[in-house]
Amino acid sequence: MVSCKSDFEKLKEKAEKGDADAQFNIGTYYGKGYMGVNKNLDSAFYWYKKSAEQGNVKAQFNLALLYDQEKNLEKAFEWYQKSAEQGNSRAQYNLADLYRKGEGVEKDIEKSIYWYKKSAEQGDVNAQLNLGLMYLSVSDKEKATYWLKRASPMVINELLKC
Repeated sequence: MVSCKSDFEKLKEKAEKGDADAQFNIGTYYGKGYMGVNKNLDSAFYWYKKSAEQGNVKAQFNLALLYDQEKNLEKAFEWYQKSAEQGNSRAQYNLADLYRKGEGVEKDIEKSIYWYKKSAEQGDVNAQLNLGLMYLSVSDKEKATYWLKRASPMVINELLKC
């Protein structure tokens, strides 16, 4: 365990000097309780934010998740959007969900479809399914079929029986 603490301290020194990747990793250690470090969400927030502000896409996403867990949906939206704009498919999916539900942002189905599609194009099955369902709800069976087939051949058979 001493070796792990030593490695953690070395990483923390890099983080304190402004290394965005080290800051992300330190945030993860605090967020998950890795490397013998006690879980501390306040410290995780602190380090993720440091890294996210430098443009680290994974830190932006993890920071958004923490805000989402705290039900601070406006802040979650802000950081999901930054991560999504850099191509993070999970952030794109979560951003689409916020637009669809009108949580943390004004409800906007067109923007929801846009972000689901971005995520779906990267292979996110849940985004493909949600996108297919959204197209089905607006009676665009051609697009619905396309995305539902990509999500799962079994899903299309069940949903289109209706």
